[in-house]
Amino acid sequence: RANEISGNWKFVFLDACNSARMTHFSDAFNIYNTSTDRAFLGWSDTVLGTDSNLFTSKFFPEVINGVHSNNIRDAAVWAAAQVPGSGTTPIRFVGDRTYDGIL
Repeated sequence: RANEISGNWKFVFLDACNSARMTHFSDAFNIYNTSTDRAFLGWSDTVLGTDSNLFTSKFFPEVINGVHSNNIRDAAVWAAAQVPGSGTTPIRFVGDRTYDGIL
């Protein structure tokens, strides 16, 4: 639960349905759209396990290698586009749109 989280976090990806429907989790991790060098990703709706798995298999290598993007947000947008079907990956980003994941 969001009320069990404390501290300051740089990058969080909650791979759970509805984890980003509201801002409870991103707020708990102290990640806001006004944050610098911080990023939060979660699902804004229900997502199938197969779609989530495909997303993560594309997302994390893209974050590391940056072939199609140069920041966390763009890597997430690119990875979501690799999953077939409209609305299959309702990823939501909160944080610094230029943050590249380097601590």
